[in-house]
Amino acid sequence: MAIHCVFRQLAPLAASIRVCRTDGKGGLPLGKVRENSSTVESAIGRPYDFANVDPIAFSIGNFVVHWYGVFAAAGLLIGLKTAASRGWRYGLPPQKVFDMGPWIVGGAIIGARAFYVFTYWEEEFAGKGWAEVFWIRRGGLVFYGGFAAAALAVIFYASWKKLDLWRVADALAPSVALGHAFGRIGCLMTGCCYGKVCELPWAIRFPEGHQTHPDAVHPTQIYAASLNFLLYAVLAFLYRRKSFDGQIFALYLMAYAVVRACLEIFRGDYAGQSLLTPGQTMGAMVFAVGLGLYFVRAPFGKPKAIARPK
Repeated sequence: MAIHCVFRQLAPLAASIRVCRTDGKGGLPLGKVRENSSTVESAIGRPYDFANVDPIAFSIGNFVVHWYGVFAAAGLLIGLKTAASRGWRYGLPPQKVFDMGPWIVGGAIIGARAFYVFTYWEEEFAGKGWAEVFWIRRGGLVFYGGFAAAALAVIFYASWKKLDLWRVADALAPSVALGHAFGRIGCLMTGCCYGKVCELPWAIRFPEGHQTHPDAVHPTQIYAASLNFLLYAVLAFLYRRKSFDGQIFALYLMAYAVVRACLEIFRGDYAGQSLLTPGQTMGAMVFAVGLGLYFVRAPFGKPKAIARPK
């Protein structure tokens, strides 16, 4: 397939459905992606005209890049760029921040996949070959697992390079929300992390072959992306006014836990949950960690000004 024109694809982006399942079970079955990735309909009228939208951004020979990958890469690069700019204010060399990229990506993928396999072992992996565990092309990633493993990778890297861990964490925290926002747009494109059935004016209807078709559902991916963009803006604003190192990271943990818990109310890709969804359970623990971290770090007071790297 020849390389597609990127700008030509931007308008129908929301209708791109690719095989992927992230922190839940969602997306179209393998083999039905192309024939069904055609429309996302309005719940109150005629479908939006997203005919023949291709989930593939471009391909060179047998090398295929999906729109989900494009957004994930964009979130990573923009996140690292903004983190480097912030960190410079408190003496973090921008190049060291960029060098964290491979560590963050590696940790995030391993952690996200490991958490998913652990959570859905009986349903999807028991009795199958071990190769299935490592086959992530069909998705199966959990944000909290990826976040935890990426955090461990950052801790190791900061220790290795003798960087102030809490200043690194504060510089990265807003960018995590920013990158997550881009990732949720990718979720919309895959059809995963979808919402419950509703009749609201902004509800969306995924194409035939999706688990929710023909019902209209909450666009939870758009809710999540919007709230993460807002969270990024708030944290970036507070970063310039922080009172102690570690404050912005602690605030991110608490704020995202609340955001996620609220979003879970509208999620429709959890089956058989009696009281709390996995996201809400993890959110409660993350909030507690953030709250504890805030009060542990607060006595250290305002960070000292240090020379900025040239």
